[in-house]
Amino acid sequence: MWFSLCVSFIGCGRNTSFLRTLSCISERIFFHQTNFEPKPGSLERYLRCLCENKSVEEGVDVFSILTEIGYCPSIETWNLALLACLKVGRNDLMWKLYQDMVEPGVGVDIDVVTVGCLIQAFCIDGEVSKG
Repeated sequence: MWFSLCVSFIGCGRNTSFLRTLSCISERIFFHQTNFEPKPGSLERYLRCLCENKSVEEGVDVFSILTEIGYCPSIETWNLALLACLKVGRNDLMWKLYQDMVEPGVGVDIDVVTVGCLIQAFCIDGEVSKG
């Protein structure tokens, strides 16, 4: 419960050192050791904060947790994560997230921002003709 409160009240723009400290702790270990089960909405907000702070590797871990519990983040959150991956030069993670995003059962429809991310990734990878 304290995790949800911290994420909700601290906000993404404030006290980023706290969020970075949290992101350095493996979420799975933290959740397991404390028997803490945050609500999916809180995890999605945490995921957005990680992406805004360019902690994309930790963000991918949170996506995995959300997938395991059957929660599908909003298209805005997916796009924020895709853009964050591109900004930090992690096209490999961008492609992994996109693959997860379009897998059957995820239920996310791509939009113009998603298409923009794909075009940018193809350009960065030198694969424009494939896009």
